[in-house]
Amino acid sequence: NGHIAAHIAVGHYIWATAYFLLPWLIVLIFRLFEGPAGWKWVLQTAVLLFVIFLHGGYHYVVYALALLVFIAVFIPRYFRITVQAVVFTVLLCAFRLLPLAINSGTLTQHIEYLDGFQSLWRVVESMIFVSIPHYAPDLSPLAEKVGTWELTYYVGFAGLVLFILFGIVAVIQNRNNPYRALLLPAFGLLLLSLDGVYQNLLVVLPVPPLTGERVAARFFLLAFLIVLAMAVIELQRWYGKQKSSWLFHAGWVMVGLLLVHDLGQNFRLWQIEQTGQIFQAEAIELTKLTIVNHPDPIYMNALVIGAVISMAAFTALCFLALRERQRNPVASTGIMNDTTIPDSRRSTG
Repeated sequence: NGHIAAHIAVGHYIWATAYFLLPWLIVLIFRLFEGPAGWKWVLQTAVLLFVIFLHGGYHYVVYALALLVFIAVFIPRYFRITVQAVVFTVLLCAFRLLPLAINSGTLTQHIEYLDGFQSLWRVVESMIFVSIPHYAPDLSPLAEKVGTWELTYYVGFAGLVLFILFGIVAVIQNRNNPYRALLLPAFGLLLLSLDGVYQNLLVVLPVPPLTGERVAARFFLLAFLIVLAMAVIELQRWYGKQKSSWLFHAGWVMVGLLLVHDLGQNFRLWQIEQTGQIFQAEAIELTKLTIVNHPDPIYMNALVIGAVISMAAFTALCFLALRERQRNPVASTGIMNDTTIPDSRRSTG
């Protein structure tokens, strides 16, 4: 899609490495809704977010924690397990978070909030209009603060139609879809991506990690991927129920070709040769740079304490998961009978 293509093109390589771990997060969220889930699920989720953090995906971890909070708020039956996942994720990441906390107050003063989507319609536009690489974005009045790569989720017109029909409409209509309630947390992330909503949130709660997010539009990413995944499942379920004919298959081949054409067109516009033209080369004066190497006991103590907390949290999670497995093997593994497997999963099988 346009979001990841644009970020790779402008050099956000860390954004890319952590991005491709997000499908595993969506799988874990789906497993939670399929049930039953226990400490093994908490262990898997916390470790995955820890690994995403280590890959430079700090922002992704913030979005994931926001998703888990929304699940706890909107779907009370998952309140306890999602709160456990949030707490243990923070504890596992303690050896990275505690050193940051030393200067969090100073850093917050230098982090300026930039922008988000101006309206829900702007979100739709970001999915159907191709954004040309440029500093002055075509989807935001704050042209001097944020580039077009921050406000594009391009999938093309055909992609948007499939996204809405199968990811939203079909999910709402299918009462047997176990993931249907996920639309509410996804909507919560969508609201956070709106500029007005997030700015007001910063006024009410000016605390890390909220103050560390400079572009609210990025919160839409997880909502986008979750709805996209549900759209694939519902499309597969619907497709499997249709009568097979050469005309029917030919029509869907045309839809697929249209998707390939639209995404390919966007990808060509965001090639390195194109994006490289918007950045001016800057000479780096190496003589002005100094490598500082001096004792820093405060930082080292925070690092050691954080590492101890991280190892203790991981040990505790493993113990709880193993104990749960011995007491209740089904709850710990999440294995379901065939009668509980959603129709969508059966059709893909």
